[in-house]
Amino acid sequence: MKPFPTPGLISGSHGDYRWLMDRRRYIGHLVRLCPESFVGRYLCVTAIDSGPPFLNDSQRRAGWEIRSGIAYSQKVSDAYELFYQRDGPDRAGFDEWYLFDKPQDLGTLCDGNPFAEENKPRSGQVIPFVGFDFSLDDADPFIANLFWEQVDRIRPEVYVCDGERHLTFVSRKEALFDIVDRRLRRDNVERIKKGDRRRGFMADLE
Repeated sequence: MKPFPTPGLISGSHGDYRWLMDRRRYIGHLVRLCPESFVGRYLCVTAIDSGPPFLNDSQRRAGWEIRSGIAYSQKVSDAYELFYQRDGPDRAGFDEWYLFDKPQDLGTLCDGNPFAEENKPRSGQVIPFVGFDFSLDDADPFIANLFWEQVDRIRPEVYVCDGERHLTFVSRKEALFDIVDRRLRRDNVERIKKGDRRRGFMADLE
């Protein structure tokens, strides 16, 4: 299916995954508006501020751990457990998350050149994509293939990436995707009405 426009969003699909990109939102907005995307799931963090994941004290107390460069949560019981947007709420966090319905071990976080054959996505190795600053609607075919190959292999219920140009949300849970899409669209309309100019708000009207 080709991506189709919605107010403030671009969305599309790949296999049984649906995706959206919102250039007006950061990951904190998604946590606030759609906590059910995270609560009750197991979170694997592959990037914080485009760098290796780390844990804060409250996450350590809650049983989170880092294995082979990837941060793993216990089942998330409250959105307050989540750490994101290290540099503040009004800029992208460059955070990347995968969420599952059961505990996972994704293997090793790749920190080498993803264009090299030895670093291509494969079982036991994960490439962080948040630093590529790519868009699912117009990505370089090579990068897009790498991304979807990895997603199809590890099969997260939800993928979230908070990049420079937009927030990306991907899910194979259709009901959850519809909730997220509806809430983001509704909130976008409300913020446009209020004249909010952060991260490109009002740009479509100027």
